[in-house]
Amino acid sequence: MTKVFNIKLILLLAVSLTMFGCQDWDPINGFDKGHTEREFDGEKVGFFPLSQEVGADEGIAVIEVQLIAEQRDSDLQVDFSVDGESSAVEGEHYELVTDSPVTIEANSSTAHVEIQLMEENVEGEVALGLNLENAEDVEVAENLSSANVFIQEADEE
Repeated sequence: MTKVFNIKLILLLAVSLTMFGCQDWDPINGFDKGHTEREFDGEKVGFFPLSQEVGADEGIAVIEVQLIAEQRDSDLQVDFSVDGESSAVEGEHYELVTDSPVTIEANSSTAHVEIQLMEENVEGEVALGLNLENAEDVEVAENLSSANVFIQEADEE
């Protein structure tokens, strides 16, 4: 009985130290404050998601351009381009519905880049890469500056 009690006591201490050993522990949601109260050094923009797979039969793919900062009082124009290394060909595999630059409207944090997929022309998989070019007076986040859409052939049923 004492051996079982000692093991339970050790486990209780280990869990307690794990939870309260973190300086920024938030007892309400369990994350440290770094996950919920991030501070950024200057305004930045980036893509989300950075990579996605879509079936050509889905019709449209969407990638967000996100403002990583407080929302602004004015519109923000963000330039993007198609990566020259893309295996997807405009007019054959896809059409950009959204032209560059895309606008993150005032009091908002996101804008959408919509891509029309052409189901009949996709065999196997093709990749469409997008790159953020610039955004007025906001820096493009280096690690969020490129996004890839992998367009897959529609399943035959």
